[in-house]
Amino acid sequence: MLCFRILGLLLITAPGVFTRSFAQCPSRVQFNQRYELVDRDEKNSAKEKLDRLLQLKSDYEHCFAEKDSVYAKILHRTAVMDYLVNGNVPTERTIRFTMEAAAINTSGLSGASPELATRNYNNLGLFLKIAGLDKKAADYYDSAIVTAGKYPAYEQFILNARHERSNIFFTSGDYDKCIEESTLGERDAERLKDTLQLISFINQRAQAYNFQDHFEEAYHDALRTSTWDYHSYIVKKRGRWISPEPVCCIMNWPVLINFAPCL
Repeated sequence: MLCFRILGLLLITAPGVFTRSFAQCPSRVQFNQRYELVDRDEKNSAKEKLDRLLQLKSDYEHCFAEKDSVYAKILHRTAVMDYLVNGNVPTERTIRFTMEAAAINTSGLSGASPELATRNYNNLGLFLKIAGLDKKAADYYDSAIVTAGKYPAYEQFILNARHERSNIFFTSGDYDKCIEESTLGERDAERLKDTLQLISFINQRAQAYNFQDHFEEAYHDALRTSTWDYHSYIVKKRGRWISPEPVCCIMNWPVLINFAPCL
């Protein structure tokens, strides 16, 4: 008889227990609000933000089986904090979380945000480039270009991705691809009216021409950049100036300017 009473008590109380447990879970909107509070908190250090985001990620996984753009945002930002805490060096977790965020945003599910994949791809390009995986980095930057081209609000990412691809090709010695990417970047920078990026693309192409011994083309690009009065450029052939006037000097603008923000 006692056993039946205990069983009856469990049957009566169990639904209430489950109801209270479910009620403790915030909605997806509330999770997004919690995420925004953590992300905008300027008082906390990167380590403190990382810990809070990891807890938020764990809470979300406890409450929802299906992952959406809110969860993808949590993953993306957690990866950024992980990267910063590790001294601007991506870890395995940094890359894995960002890849998972990209997979969610490109899944085609109703809760996904494909435009946010632009940020995911941009960061994957950055992380993989730092990790020395230049080929994979270039591929992800290409994905960022394709995705950003579909959403006007994200078009600026196209310039960053093209700049990084041209720089990857230049440092790997693939000067033809560097010239091709720089030319595409020049076109996009003109369309988006970004003069600083325009100068960078023309200068990057001039360097590639110079390393191919195409000094006429290098001189032409160097001369163009000098008209913006940002710097004097000098085209040099193995220690010998090929033209005394105007004096033009090819500087390494990609080193001077950081065009790869972690977003």
